[in-house]
Amino acid sequence: MAADQLAERDTRVSTQRATRGTVTTARGRIAALTSALLLASCGGGSGGATGSPAPTGAQAHDATLLAGRNVFSADCASCHGARGQGGVGPTFHDGRLQRDFPSAEDQVSFVSRGKGLMPGFGGMVTRRQLEAVVAYERQVLTHAR
Repeated sequence: MAADQLAERDTRVSTQRATRGTVTTARGRIAALTSALLLASCGGGSGGATGSPAPTGAQAHDATLLAGRNVFSADCASCHGARGQGGVGPTFHDGRLQRDFPSAEDQVSFVSRGKGLMPGFGGMVTRRQLEAVVAYERQVLTHAR
């Protein structure tokens, strides 16, 4: 190949790579913007535990469940409903939670990474908070009406 042909090919390959990078970067930005908008409309911190039921009976003073209630109220209730009754996100009252996530660890993993309309909260809350909100959902909200 002649030197001018090699230079032309290198320019074409560089342009293709740059274009791919731009498309990939644009897709990443669109995905990040979509996630941010979803969080803003559905969970991104709508304050206090006032509407979500408190643990009762032997669980009334359980620090993990109380912490989970706070996380749920701030980050989950606007989509799943203050009492876990559903809305944008599914209900916790129909047995679906235990069907979809047989173990708490399965659910912690899902809440951490998200899927579909459900944003991942792994980068927003600590592992302990994830475990607390899952415990609250499984032990309190599945029984709340």
